[in-house]
Amino acid sequence: MNNADRLPLLLFQGPVPTPKARGFGGGSKFNPRSREEVAGYLGPKLTRLEQVLEAERIRVQATGAGIEPEMALVIELATDLGSFRVAARGIGLEWLAEDEIDLDPSETIFPINAKGERQDKPFHGRLFLTMTDRRALDQLLSRWSRWRDDPKANWPRGETAWRDLFPLIVDIRPWGADDRVRETGVLDDLAERIEDGQGVIPFEAELWYRQTAERRALAEAEVGRLIRDLGGSVSARFQLADIRYHAILGEIPADAAL
Repeated sequence: MNNADRLPLLLFQGPVPTPKARGFGGGSKFNPRSREEVAGYLGPKLTRLEQVLEAERIRVQATGAGIEPEMALVIELATDLGSFRVAARGIGLEWLAEDEIDLDPSETIFPINAKGERQDKPFHGRLFLTMTDRRALDQLLSRWSRWRDDPKANWPRGETAWRDLFPLIVDIRPWGADDRVRETGVLDDLAERIEDGQGVIPFEAELWYRQTAERRALAEAEVGRLIRDLGGSVSARFQLADIRYHAILGEIPADAAL
């Protein structure tokens, strides 16, 4: 394959607007779970979020970049809980994207029929991508503690979504490398380029489209710094608000690409 015929690599998947979700499984019901069961499943995941954000704080501090540590957060729900969007924004979670997803039943959560019997068939869920900082994560953990420890908690208007949310969470985790490259073929393409002797790898890096120009500028500057640290360079930058698109073009040495 001629190197000139190759398209730039897409290293980061960015958020795109999605159509309004259709109905989710005709109002599927799910297996009832006690607070203890939900806590046993979600507790370690939430602890992991704290650990990842703290590691990011230490990394950012070491670079002297002067930016606030943040983390892209993936939340998979067993159903479309529309009120969650407003509740999430209310505690400072910045919406990035959302999409309908197909989920398989697990031992943790599965749909049931009118007789309460387990249904071993895929069901529609909803995936939310949000950006969180330390303050927003603390707010999330505060609501988690209230739900876990006080079944009779009084949830104020605008926060009742948290009362219903936690038993419906299929997964909550940091957005990571697997999410960025899953099913893209990017690693195979990189390996082929390097095998062909290509010394410099052109790329397109699509960034999260942040809510404010200031945050977009900070993110762009940090990615640019990381690219320069790898011996690469940035050749172009582009933003298009209508489709929430923010990307940079550049190149990095092949030996730094994998």
